[in-house]
Amino acid sequence: MVQNGIHQRYFHGIAEVDYEQLRAVLRISVFEEQYDAMKLCLLYMLNWILMGLDEREKVPLWQIRLVEDLDTFDAFPWGAHVYRQSIIGFKNALNGRCVRYERRQQEKGADVHTVETYNIYGLPHALLVFAYEVIPELGTRFGTRRQIELSPHVCEDCTGADSS
Repeated sequence: MVQNGIHQRYFHGIAEVDYEQLRAVLRISVFEEQYDAMKLCLLYMLNWILMGLDEREKVPLWQIRLVEDLDTFDAFPWGAHVYRQSIIGFKNALNGRCVRYERRQQEKGADVHTVETYNIYGLPHALLVFAYEVIPELGTRFGTRRQIELSPHVCEDCTGADSS
């Protein structure tokens, strides 16, 4: 750890920093060093916005070390890291779901257990929406269409005004 870094100043060097501890420190809004708030916000945004971790997860210590040097933090290949973690999230979410669904249908009855749910934390949500729209077969096989007013997800000018 960095001598007298944010890990020491705000978390007293504890082995695991969780979501609530990080949020509590951000709420105090009195910081000892000039860039501490920014470093803590970077950790928060990285883990619970970009990575979309479950709130029960801990902030990895390597990230706390990395954020102490903002140039190194900025140079880190976050896109590749998020992509790898997203693939792991997809694999873990779907692992054994068919067997689990069939077992629950046998236990509870096919008419009672009709839906199996799973969580994919992080950026995979955006990738899942993209996949459902780009590969329509995925949506028809695994999605449930709801009767809601449709709107474009991406458009040049959503106000309807002519941009020319």
